[in-house]
Amino acid sequence: MDMIKVISSRLLQLCAAKNITVNKLANISAVPPTTLKNIIYGLSKNPKIVTVKMLCDGLDITLAEFFDIPEFNKNTKCEKSTKIIPKSKKGLAVNTVTAVKYRILELCETNNVAIYKLTNITSVPTGTINNILYGKSKNPKLSTIKMLCDGLGITLTEFFDTDYFNNLEQEVK
Repeated sequence: MDMIKVISSRLLQLCAAKNITVNKLANISAVPPTTLKNIIYGLSKNPKIVTVKMLCDGLDITLAEFFDIPEFNKNTKCEKSTKIIPKSKKGLAVNTVTAVKYRILELCETNNVAIYKLTNITSVPTGTINNILYGKSKNPKLSTIKMLCDGLGITLTEFFDTDYFNNLEQEVK
């Protein structure tokens, strides 16, 4: 099953579990109904991470909880990193994009991978990685994060299950 089908299925599953409609989810998450329906019906081929975060906020779950199903994580297995977030970075991830940046930097440090080598092991173009790290990318795509995870040998759940993401405030576009 491809990523967008898994995302669609997961959103419908969570709506059913919370006993809410897709329109209600759009309303409580501040995601435009057309955007959410495009994701659900597979018209949006690559949702952005901030959109997924907003949907998680509406569902009152974390990004890690959203991605914590076998369908997202079946291609990669890895022991979870036990590295503690450096004190200098705690509390600095004020939004999802900054949290993605810090998590990538942390994973590079943990795995002893230089930033310039990240392209080789993940197949993510150097320009894309640089745009995320230097703040030019305001909303990285989920497929980019998945490619980074695959290259680094971790799951999406492991990527998002950190203080960087768990302590974020609710985001509004």
